[in-house]
Amino acid sequence: MIKDIKQFAWFLIKSPQRKIVGYYTLLTDLKGLLHLCFSSNPNEKLWICIGIYNRTEKLLNELIPSLLKTSNPSKIALSIVDCGSDDFEILKSKIQKNWPHELIISQKVQPFSRAAIFNLAIKQAPGNFIMTMDADMKVPENLYSQAKKQVRKGRAWFPICQWQMEENKGDWRWFTEGTGIFAALKSDFEKAGCYNEDFKEWGKEDWDLFFAFYRNGISPARNKQKGLYHTWHKSLKPEGFEKWF
Repeated sequence: MIKDIKQFAWFLIKSPQRKIVGYYTLLTDLKGLLHLCFSSNPNEKLWICIGIYNRTEKLLNELIPSLLKTSNPSKIALSIVDCGSDDFEILKSKIQKNWPHELIISQKVQPFSRAAIFNLAIKQAPGNFIMTMDADMKVPENLYSQAKKQVRKGRAWFPICQWQMEENKGDWRWFTEGTGIFAALKSDFEKAGCYNEDFKEWGKEDWDLFFAFYRNGISPARNKQKGLYHTWHKSLKPEGFEKWF
């Protein structure tokens, strides 16, 4: 009980959005709760938007199989943009073979930037119900129903995933410092300004978007989502990387 009270107090007073954006974000969070209670949820396919570069094994062996095991795989569609993988044609053929549902996959050869490549994948998706996903992820069976439960017009969902701590070991922790996975209405994402493509290197584009939702009156709700699992890989954090806050 005491731990819960402390956590709630931290959310109200010390969470990053209060410091970076301002305390008016409390009103945005309240509006998000009202949207959750009184607004209709999305009633269409969920477009999983993925930007990749030389991550074929992770995508084919982990993410796509876990998506196929969800309770509503026919309610999920894939929008994939590759930015110059060495084996793109093989990758494209294998995805088309293994994913029996709606799919758009394209390639734009350019230096990898998560902000730029995910903007392309989201723009390419024809639907209004979107979710970003890294190739390293596994998803819970109830992914579609959870996203549908959490997202409204004026309310996005930034779930906290489980982070595998070591290769071939089951130890994990909640990855509270990352906001790279989100679901929202595409129209709200565009209202927030999309990913800021000034971020060319690893990191910070996710938190920048999180704060941009707040600045545009859209509540980016967070909660811990069991089964949304980031599989281990070598750290991509560049040497000398400085945290934002």
